[in-house]
Amino acid sequence: MADPYCRGGKQDEVSGWIVIWERLSRQRYVEPFLMAMLIAPTGNREKAFDWLERAYQARSPNMPWLKVHPNLENLRTDPRFQDLVRRVGFPQ
Repeated sequence: MADPYCRGGKQDEVSGWIVIWERLSRQRYVEPFLMAMLIAPTGNREKAFDWLERAYQARSPNMPWLKVHPNLENLRTDPRFQDLVRRVGFPQ
């Protein structure tokens, strides 16, 4: 739902969705990989990696998108991303 806002550069709307989903995650399951995809384009790398780690721990069914989803592009040069790719079992 918020992905078009990420790609459209509407940071205020994206920030609003992040706040809503973070609040919701305290009460029920929110898919962590989707949160990482929402957060990564905002430039908050620490929070994006936190959610990616949660996705890894939860064995998110969306992890196959890790290496190809455009929202994660700005994380790919980070050593933490390469470590995650290795732990998931993708070829480097």
